[in-house]
Amino acid sequence: MKKYLLALALLVLACGCKKPMAFEFRGIKNVQLQQSALDNSALSATLTFFNPNNYVVQIKNISSDVYINNDFITHYDLDTLIKVPGNSLFDFNASVNFATAKILKNVLSSFFSKEATIRIVGKSKVGRSGFFVNVPFDVNSKQKLNF
Repeated sequence: MKKYLLALALLVLACGCKKPMAFEFRGIKNVQLQQSALDNSALSATLTFFNPNNYVVQIKNISSDVYINNDFITHYDLDTLIKVPGNSLFDFNASVNFATAKILKNVLSSFFSKEATIRIVGKSKVGRSGFFVNVPFDVNSKQKLNF
């Protein structure tokens, strides 16, 4: 009898601890140049995602690289705990600092095309009940530019 209870407990534990599904990227909005100087600038944006999991998920850490028009601009790290409700859209505000010289070569081409491609590649540590796994992500968005 004890063997059956142990097997049942392990089965329930294995089914309840499945890996969280990756968030679905829905878009970038409110892209703004916050600070611009000759040597260093800051860019902020709001990223919208959907949590396809049926349960609350916690994001413990985010580590990513930011590209504009396929050129590496900066690295972004966030080490804080964020709770995301299940089956819901959520906005994530981010701000990154970068060397102004890295983006200057994109200014002319973006000026004529009136848009820029923003790509964010990285991984986030996602989980629940104290169990976390690394979930990779790769999001792309074309942004209209108003000069």
